[in-house]
Amino acid sequence: MSPEWFFAASKADPSGKLDHGIELIEKYREALSRQHDLIFAAWRAKDFPQALAQLHFFFISLDRMNDGLAIVAEMLGGDVAAFAATRNFEDYKDARNHFEHLDDRLFGAGRYAPEPVTEGSSTRLVHYGLSGKDKQFAWGKKRVDISDEFLAEYLAYVAQSIELTKAALKL
Repeated sequence: MSPEWFFAASKADPSGKLDHGIELIEKYREALSRQHDLIFAAWRAKDFPQALAQLHFFFISLDRMNDGLAIVAEMLGGDVAAFAATRNFEDYKDARNHFEHLDDRLFGAGRYAPEPVTEGSSTRLVHYGLSGKDKQFAWGKKRVDISDEFLAEYLAYVAQSIELTKAALKL
């Protein structure tokens, strides 16, 4: 975080919560892009376990950035909050949680088990799957886009959030 960000955020919110939100966005933005590259590098190398490990770190980075965006929106309100409300990334948080609590979800373990998927006349559980073709991650009946287009769109959304934050802080 640049000194200008720090001073403006500290002035707007002496508690440090706004600072923390901005820091989460800044800290994880580059990590998100790196993890995305690593997912598909591992995929192209047919190292599927490593692709899934990198995907987990991608979801962590995305989730932490979303936490930061939510904090900034809460603390500044106005245009920042209105813009933040235009997107919902809960399925990405669910994907992160799925990875982190996989043992709770395997083998029909109660309420956390993935919902069965029926394809044709066959019903099965999809604990998780990564499609290199359409660049989607699936678990149960849920899917999230992790394509290059998603990443570019998400980073543009973050950039717009940052611009609105700077305007709110008069930077």
